[in-house]
Formats: sequence, structure tokens, C-alpha cells
Amino acid sequence: MSGFLYTGMVENPYEEEPVFDSIAEYYDETREPLREEVLAFLIEHLKGSEDILEIGAGTGRISIPLQDAGFKVTGADISRKMLERAKSKGLKNTVIADGSNLPFEDGSFDVTLLVHVFHLINDRKRVMKEAMRVSRKCVMSIIRVRDNNSGFKEPRGEIRDILMEVSSESGISLGQRDRENYNHRFEAAVIDELPPDRMLEIGVFQSTISKDQIARKIMSSSGYVRRVRGMSSDMRKKIESEFMKRISLIPDFQVTRKSTEYLAIWDKSDI
Repeated sequence: MSGFLYTGMVENPYEEEPVFDSIAEYYDETREPLREEVLAFLIEHLKGSEDILEIGAGTGRISIPLQDAGFKVTGADISRKMLERAKSKGLKNTVIADGSNLPFEDGSFDVTLLVHVFHLINDRKRVMKEAMRVSRKCVMSIIRVRDNNSGFKEPRGEIRDILMEVSSESGISLGQRDRENYNHRFEAAVIDELPPDRMLEIGVFQSTISKDQIARKIMSSSGYVRRVRGMSSDMRKKIESEFMKRISLIPDFQVTRKSTEYLAIWDKSDI
């Protein structure tokens, strides 16, 4: 398999335009690069494997470094534009595919990866079953467990409120976030829902994020993009311009986030 592969499946299995199509051009600017320590840990535990599938490969943040390390990697995603971005950055094998209905035969890959994507999946069990089906060895995921005492949620919530206020003044309701559901959707929830056979601690990491970075991350989140997808481009630009103007009036601050990252491994079995 090489180049950009179209499978003949329904191209957009969930909706007319996948959420991340709208933010593909600037997605990389709003996400942290893959840490060298995490990449080295992943490579170490992929030794002896050759063919790797990544579900939710996006712009190639994980797939490209693994490809550069010598693995044959296929990146699968429902977003054509995210995959086009990955291809432009050098990812050789890409396929538009729904993780719950993969267009591959049983045992097509040594290992299937899902990295920082579980929180976006509604039916995790179905996706995991498919990932297991196409794998010969195991399924792996990097799971990030945030320290709830790191103080990140409070300023993020305040900045989110400003965006909702600006939208409301423009006659646009972004709706209220379902906090119980939101908390459940954090990727760490998969540990309880689909307990891995092994949880290997990679390390404890800290990162510092500014108010502007928090604001831009909110505007590039899947939740926000879903809410504004039917809005005209002019209206969206007006809201986001006013939002960033008000953010500039807030005193500058930085928040340190602390989290522990694990390599979760599900050995080949029926799920």
C-alpha cells in the first residue's frame, strides 16, 4: 500500500464534513509536538513489529515520527483534509476510514495504535474490536491522565465563558456544556471501560500554556467546531475576532499543566 488510498467506502461516515476538516490547516499550531521521551518509549515497545496502523492519525503527529524511525505506518482518519496535511508532511500511506468499520482484512497489521483519540470516539468498544481484528499482536494507546490539582480547568472555564458571552451577544447560542458527559469523555475513561492488559508508565510531564494558547485551543476543539459548523464564515470570524479582543484585555497569565502518560497495551484477544 502506498500513496493516498481511497477505499470505496462512504467517504464521510459520520457527517457531511468531518469536524477536523475545518481546522486541518492550523491544527498543528494548537497541539503540542510529540515528546521525544514518549516517542522513544513507543519505539522501544514496537520493536519486532513492522506494519503499524494508526486510527485517528490526523496530520501525522504520531505516524510520521514512527515512519521516520523505520516502521511501515498506515494512517487512517475520517478527515480527508487532515490526511492531506499528513501526506504533505511526508506520510506515505493514508486511508480515509471509519475506525468502527475498517477496510482491512483480519490480521493486516502487527500493531494498531490509537493515540489521544479515545475521547473523540462514541462507541469505544466497537472501535477496539475492529482494531483487534486487524491486528496480529496487540492494540496500543498513549493515555494521558491529567492532575486535577494543576489549576488548568479554572482559567479554561473562564475563557470559555467569554466565548459563549460574545457568541450570545451576536445572537448565536453555543449551548451549555454537559459537564458530567464532558468529564466522562476524557481519554482516561477508557482505562475503566476497556481495561488494558498492561499499563506502562512513560513519565510525568509538565507544560506551560498561556491565555492566548488556551483561547486558540478552545477554538480548535471538536466541541466548538461542531457548534459553529453551520455558521457563516463572516459571522464566525466576527465572533472569534471579538473573542480574542476581549482575551487581550485580561491580564497575561500562564498555567502549568501536569499529567502522567502511560502506554496502554491490549494483547490480541476477542473483545
